[in-house]
Amino acid sequence: MMEIYLMQHGLALSAEENAERPLSEAGIQGIKATGAAIKRQGISFDLILHSPEKRTRQTAALIAEIINFPYSDLTETTLLLPQASPEEVVDFLSRSKKDQAVLLVGHLPLLPILAARLLNEEANAGIRFENGGLCRIDVSAWSPVASELVCLLTPEQLHLMAGGR
Repeated sequence: MMEIYLMQHGLALSAEENAERPLSEAGIQGIKATGAAIKRQGISFDLILHSPEKRTRQTAALIAEIINFPYSDLTETTLLLPQASPEEVVDFLSRSKKDQAVLLVGHLPLLPILAARLLNEEANAGIRFENGGLCRIDVSAWSPVASELVCLLTPEQLHLMAGGR
């Protein structure tokens, strides 16, 4: 079974503030709390993929640092850009090693559409992603996709899990 974790990047600066849209200070702190919660829950990843955008690269790097995932093993891919095809992501994942945990750090509108596709739902399964939240979908087969939504954690829940108040 493949454990697929979907995460929207942390809060970023607006394009007016910085054209590259890096994480804001609040975004950095939020992702640190998310990373601490992931570590506290004993979650580890075999693969971490992120889009080429600066905010997802920073998000993936912060998570990797906190959970001791090798920074050199972070994988950048255009498959996780905002307007990317969920079908291409599913195709990539279906060709990957089956028994692994994968973290995909991406953007809206891709993430809810991808989650719906993984859950064999229509274009929108009504899953709401928030900056720094975490969704886990377990996939046991690819053709057709056999999957289960295991959890959907908000940034606030993750902050509490990390020991915040």
